[in-house]
Amino acid sequence: MELDAIITPQDHTGLQIAEVSVEEILNCKTENIRCRAYDIAMTGTRYQVLKRSRVCACCGIIGNRMFLDFDKAQSEETGKDCCHFNLYAESYDTLHNNRHLCLMVKNCIVPRSKGGDDLDLSNLQTMCYNCANLKELTDDLPLEKLRTIMFPAYRAYRSTNVLNKAKEFTLAFRDKIGKNENAIPKIQEAMKVVKVEKLPELEKKIETLNKQTAELKEMVYKFELEAQTTGVVPESLE
Repeated sequence: MELDAIITPQDHTGLQIAEVSVEEILNCKTENIRCRAYDIAMTGTRYQVLKRSRVCACCGIIGNRMFLDFDKAQSEETGKDCCHFNLYAESYDTLHNNRHLCLMVKNCIVPRSKGGDDLDLSNLQTMCYNCANLKELTDDLPLEKLRTIMFPAYRAYRSTNVLNKAKEFTLAFRDKIGKNENAIPKIQEAMKVVKVEKLPELEKKIETLNKQTAELKEMVYKFELEAQTTGVVPESLE
């Protein structure tokens, strides 16, 4: 099969040669695909695993973009250009306004170190690179245990980052609240020594500061609460 439907990659440089259709690659029935003058063998177990499922068995992220990638290490080892089709899951980080690509890989359910067969399809599953690494680093914990570690930690990380980002927006308002709260006791002290006719003016000033401070506190509270509840920092405090 010769692939013609090549999409020029955008915002991708380096080892990624071109973006291709996920469906066209994974639905391919032939043993080889010719793409950009490269012959790609489709008989490896990795492609079979990805054809069976594009979903990470641990976190559930879905592989939705595929690229023809240049394999630098294998090319240097063999002395000839080597390329592969690699599937990636694309995610959008609303906090930092970034897009991320995570490589989807085949993973042994029972690892080779514990007697698992890395050529037996019944022992292979699709995982994203992050989860596969975490599984390996935690001595191949069962997926349910991995999830109990990963998801609470991820939620705490996201919540902390969102709150910190929200506090960057509210910093000036918090400064104003602090200045108001510091000013009120000073005005109250001044009221003990000023002339009587000045008291109404100072009382009015305290009333204004108290009202303004309460409004600012309510605004900041609602802003930060919305950020933590939705996981996205609002564009303004209005």
